[in-house]
Amino acid sequence: MGLRSQNNPIAAYLDVFSGTGTDAVGAAPPEASPEGLTVTGGVISDYTTAPGDVYRAHIFTSSGTFDVSALSTDAALDDTVEYLVVAGGGGGSYGSNAGGGGGGGGFRTNLSGHPLAGSAFPVSVQSYPVEVGAGGAGGFGTQGGPSVFSTITSTGGGYGGTSTAGSSGGSGGGGGSAANTSYGGGAGNTPPVSPPQGGAGGSGNHVAGQWEGGGGGGGAGGDGTNGYDGRPEGDANGRGGTGGAGSPIAIETNTAKTYAGGGGGGGNAGGRIAPGTPGGGVGGPGGENGVYSTGGGGGGMMASSIGKNGGSGIVVVRYQIGLIAASAKATGGAISFSGGKTIHTFTNSGIFNNPATISNVDYLMVAGGGGGGGTSGGGAGGVIYQNGVSLPASPRNIIIGAGAAAIESPGGTTPAGNQGNDTTFNSQTALKGGGGGGWDTGDGGSGGSGGGARVGVNGSQGSGSGNSHPGADDAVTPSPIVSAGGWGYPGGTYSPGPFYGSGGGGATAQGGAGGSNPAGVGGAGASYTVSGTSLKYAGGGGGGNQASGTSGTGGAGGGGGGGSNPGGTGGAGGTGGLFDGEAGAIPNPGPGAYGKGGAGAQNSGSGGGGMAISVGRGGAGGSGIVIIAYPS
Repeated sequence: MGLRSQNNPIAAYLDVFSGTGTDAVGAAPPEASPEGLTVTGGVISDYTTAPGDVYRAHIFTSSGTFDVSALSTDAALDDTVEYLVVAGGGGGSYGSNAGGGGGGGGFRTNLSGHPLAGSAFPVSVQSYPVEVGAGGAGGFGTQGGPSVFSTITSTGGGYGGTSTAGSSGGSGGGGGSAANTSYGGGAGNTPPVSPPQGGAGGSGNHVAGQWEGGGGGGGAGGDGTNGYDGRPEGDANGRGGTGGAGSPIAIETNTAKTYAGGGGGGGNAGGRIAPGTPGGGVGGPGGENGVYSTGGGGGGMMASSIGKNGGSGIVVVRYQIGLIAASAKATGGAISFSGGKTIHTFTNSGIFNNPATISNVDYLMVAGGGGGGGTSGGGAGGVIYQNGVSLPASPRNIIIGAGAAAIESPGGTTPAGNQGNDTTFNSQTALKGGGGGGWDTGDGGSGGSGGGARVGVNGSQGSGSGNSHPGADDAVTPSPIVSAGGWGYPGGTYSPGPFYGSGGGGATAQGGAGGSNPAGVGGAGASYTVSGTSLKYAGGGGGGNQASGTSGTGGAGGGGGGGSNPGGTGGAGGTGGLFDGEAGAIPNPGPGAYGKGGAGAQNSGSGGGGMAISVGRGGAGGSGIVIIAYPS
């Protein structure tokens, strides 16, 4: 059997077979009858879309072939395929003052209903070549590589300009800024195709007597913005332009993912951070690479710092293989069928509407995780689990709590991380995760699980509190009485000593204590099988470290790892199966270097990692989720 597709929660809920090569042929969800095309190649992802259509996606993150060996045997299933072809993102640059962000890789699709959809693509029994473009190298900038599916070619993203204009490509690179000169951004959709494959890069900007900002790289969904000098904010520092928007599309699974975002431009003299977009790298001091397999552009950098790499591309080809016979008793969310149950999964807010009473319902609610603070990890969102309950007929609003936004700091006193957001369903509220403690100010926030305690020369006060988990995972029968706000544990404490942050609390454990090397680990999350597959949720974020130390790892369940100062080690993200938290950054010494706390995994409710003791970025919290299951 080949590798199971990762970062694919819907496929996991279906408990489908995933594979590569010839062993991936002919398998499908137990309730489906695959009668569509017979194809090999790539990594397989099978999933359902309303009202029960079953699709098979072949995901290529490296070059290969899409081999069609037989056409459909069902007259209701045609022999056309839908594709996504994203090229490698362009590399970000640096100049004598500020470099431009890389453009997102060219984006082409024919997915029905997408605003950039091209024409239908029928296939026959033959092999179709697939090429996946590499991300462009950072530095002085390199264009991303092209991605190809048969006759469909997407052009690599343009590189960011140094003391030059940005280059053209699938999306254009942002222009540089140097020597009192502003340079223009590169053109997108080059060579031209219809619909267009990407936007233009923004211009670099120089204002006499002020610092410069590089232009943001273009993205599949829009142009990058121009760099500017920061005066509207009362700030003489430069600021890079924002990367152009990527384009969201649901083709790997039935949950949308964003591809080909532009990289943010560099800002000189410690200038403000230029946001990228999902997939695109962040520019400015300590910028980031474009995200792997999204075609995101690399972040531009300030003077003397190396521009960041573009993200590699991806090719996805899908087709319908059958229908699921079972019918749902309610509407709302992504609906799948597994193990005799109907499962509604909400990764975004919506309405669950059951026209008649449904008995023996299990549901899981997880709130958004707290963000990492100046030193310590954020707490996980609160968790509520109920099994065997009855839901009378009614439409019920569901609000999915967003994860906390990341915070930035150039140094000095740094506040606590941001709080997450509540998740609500069925007159119950799972409380948001608490933000991680700051540096010399800002105690860890309370919530579903608490943020780690603050750290500083004056010692610590206040790790955030949480509610203890009532039992071992979800094997609690009958359903426990749910305390207000759900379950979670406090953040870790801090004992005055070396400046190592504490971990945020998780669903089943308190965050690790700070004040010694290594920094505190995030509290562990909890496993639940309400979806038919056991997955961990709600791990706390790890604490950040002092120079030459070791940062804390994120808690099991997807918590982000702690950041690290130069000479230290970035902590690993927590493990949550399909929900794995982001590792903390291990920066290179030099101008603009700093530690970045890892982000909590999306839809896990996990906390973000703490930054490297007041300098850098505290990791964002992971968003929440609601899963509802009942007998089909």
